[in-house]
Parts: sequence; structure tokens; C-alpha cells
Amino acid sequence: MWSRPSLGFSRKQGIPTVLIYGQTLLLLALTLFPVLWLIQLSLKVESEAFRMPPQLIFWPTLENYVALFQGKFARSSETAWLSAWRPP
Repeated sequence: MWSRPSLGFSRKQGIPTVLIYGQTLLLLALTLFPVLWLIQLSLKVESEAFRMPPQLIFWPTLENYVALFQGKFARSSETAWLSAWRPP
């Protein structure tokens, strides 16, 4: 007879394995949250981006990316780099 393949959970190791998977998922969520928050923030218009409390459901827009590629942020980013690398 064929035996069922093990999925990594046995009766002896079931709880420790579940805890390891749980910790891994928690660490993954904590690591990805800031990245996902910045992505969703970049898809909001300015008035929605600074709204308190923040809205999680919104109509995404690409106008920030259009402005970025048209060079509208070039002067502000140049100023930011110069002030960050200015010697004390």
C-alpha cells in the first residue's frame, strides 16, 4: 500500500513546526509592511497621503509617477541630496 506523504507535520513535531511557521510568517509580515505601506502611499494623491487617520481603501492614481518621470521632482530631490551630503 501507498503511504500518504508527510507535509512536515508529525504528531511529535507538530507544535514546534507550527510555531516555526508562525514565527516566520510574523517576521515576513513585519518586514514587508513598511514596503507595502510606501507603495500604497505612492499611489495616493497628496491630500489622501497626509490624511489622519490614514485611509486604507482609496482610488489609486499614477500621477506621482507621471510627475516623477516628467522631472517635476528633480529640483526638490537635488536640494535634498545636497543638504544631506553637505559637510558640517
